Amino acid sequence: MHRNTVRQRIARCATLLEADLDDPDVRMELWFALRQI
Repeated sequence: MHRNTVRQRIARCATLLEADLDDPDVRMELWFALRQI
């Protein structure tokens, strides 16, 4: 997978979640949430 594709998909996820993925606390919460799945 091309790196630009990954960046676009991450940006799309951030938009859909209305989350600031530059914030480490938000990333940590998302990480823990995904680990529960």
